[in-house]
Amino acid sequence: MAGTHGPARGAPAARWEAILDDAPDLARRVRERFTANRHHVIGTVRADGAPRLSGTEVRIEPTGVSLGMMAGSRKLADVRRDPRVELHSAPLDEGLTDGDARLTGRLVERDEALPEHPDAGHFELLVERVVLVRVEGDELVVTTWDPVVGEREHRRR
Repeated sequence: MAGTHGPARGAPAARWEAILDDAPDLARRVRERFTANRHHVIGTVRADGAPRLSGTEVRIEPTGVSLGMMAGSRKLADVRRDPRVELHSAPLDEGLTDGDARLTGRLVERDEALPEHPDAGHFELLVERVVLVRVEGDELVVTTWDPVVGEREHRRR
């Protein structure tokens, strides 16, 4: 979600292809985190400005990050009103050796409807920030990417 330390509304954003080109190892690791488990968490902005966390499924393909939402769902109403979201992978190992990934950005609704769900929402994520947090030995390693600065890595003990 956008805040004092995250991307602002209207921050520069990129399609997933740009991350694949600019930071291929980070893109691979983040994709692994999102494909290791089917279920993830999406943060949206409610009408009153409060955050809403919901379950979601995310697809990361070479052509983009996409997700769908059921017709009538609160998260669908949220993103149609305010497209800012944060997607959080479901970490599977407590040690975080493989990492924990987040994608921050704005959802753009695709025109094509799925025939079996004509009122559902189908979206592509324009990425403003990528974060991968993992543990190496006694260090916390935070790797980030954004379209302006590119890839950075920070280590903490």
